[in-house]
Amino acid sequence: MDADKFRHAIANDRWGIGFTLVRPGMATGMTGLRMLAVSRDGREAPVIPSLEPIIQDDYPLVETTVFFVRDDAPRWVLDVISHFLTTQFGERVWPEGIITEAKSRMSLAEMRLADMKAGKGSRFQTVGVDSGRLAFADMATEFVKAKAIIQLGYMPSESDVSSVGGFVMSAAVAPTPPATQPEFRGPQLLFLADRPSARAMDVHGDKWNVLQPTEHLLAGRATAIIVNSTSKLNLLTLDQVRAIFGGEVDDWATIGGTGLTPTPAARDLPRRVGGVAINKFGLFQKDPAAVIFANECLPASKFKKVTLKKDTAEVVAAVSMDPQAIAFVDLSAIPGIGNAPLTGDFAAAGQTVKALAIQLGIGEKAKIIPPTAENIKNAMYPFSQRMFLYVHPQASDTAKDFAKFMATCGGSEASPYADTVKAVMETYQKHGLIPLADAAIERAAKDAAAAAKAKEDAAKPKPKGK
Repeated sequence: MDADKFRHAIANDRWGIGFTLVRPGMATGMTGLRMLAVSRDGREAPVIPSLEPIIQDDYPLVETTVFFVRDDAPRWVLDVISHFLTTQFGERVWPEGIITEAKSRMSLAEMRLADMKAGKGSRFQTVGVDSGRLAFADMATEFVKAKAIIQLGYMPSESDVSSVGGFVMSAAVAPTPPATQPEFRGPQLLFLADRPSARAMDVHGDKWNVLQPTEHLLAGRATAIIVNSTSKLNLLTLDQVRAIFGGEVDDWATIGGTGLTPTPAARDLPRRVGGVAINKFGLFQKDPAAVIFANECLPASKFKKVTLKKDTAEVVAAVSMDPQAIAFVDLSAIPGIGNAPLTGDFAAAGQTVKALAIQLGIGEKAKIIPPTAENIKNAMYPFSQRMFLYVHPQASDTAKDFAKFMATCGGSEASPYADTVKAVMETYQKHGLIPLADAAIERAAKDAAAAAKAKEDAAKPKPKGK
């Protein structure tokens, strides 16, 4: 008897009872029927099965399939098992009434998202710079999909002085009967584009030191100095970058090492040492990369003959067509850059431009610092800023979990069934941020190695058929 006939038979028999496999679409065929709750042994509370594809550990009428794999199993066995863990496999077998862990997690995520949109969930606030507002909204969505329903409020502030002030004044207060949980007044989390400034500490340092909030390094943003990929130049000193954009140096021959040769006409131009003019490009002042460049190198008021573009893509397009060009851009916004900052392999991006390393110091003490995630993380790369999240000691457990989720780039909720690290990495990158958690750097390296292996395998000669 098929499922429809079975349900029809039960619905038309007032004394009828039966059992059937939970499958997609059952909810639409339950007219005249109701499901019974079942208890394991009569002592535990009975549980009603869900018609959603979720695994109910407390429902007794469930059959579980478990795979055990030997440590010395061949690679193909591991590949097969890995396939069974994917959401694609879960979607394929759900019509047969088989609920995989991946499918269950995906269904629970969808249910939590629906509840979040309905206004349910734990509520807490974050205060911070305005640039973090949209990123935090997307991060809250990823957290809901991965773990728990939250309603995140974000209070943007124009300066870290006011952000820190609002944060250190927040505290939990005694509950008012009949409530039993303390009420937290003010933000439980603080997001800053750097550690608190000296000005913020002058004003709020005493309260900050008493509070001693937990600090998490989340992500970074970097300004890259780029040249045309045909240039042989690989690095510049900070002083050279400042001199170029400030107009003190306007000929590549003064810098040297570019491999550029002047045209015959250019050799006769006055004020040209070698006749190879430096063509300079950059971003308008409000761009975050321009703000970093102004703070760490040269303010826009001191630029000389710098052509400004509206975004990094336009600047890259200009530099890619001009062997004599140099520019400052948002590193993460370079088209096709992908995870190069996380792996340090900028050549793999296949760009028509290349990012230069910055030389700090001279002689034997000189250090060559490319714009990699590690160098941003340890504050060695000069054209960068790091984003920090601070957690109030009295913050709720949910707020602390959310902070950990962001700080680990989703690694705190990672599993074989849910690729939270990749999802959170993409969320950071969507907002021009480079995730700095170890999980993100390791994931990028793993993906790069897999891509290289696939490319190597594809290049191998195919065996000839008999």
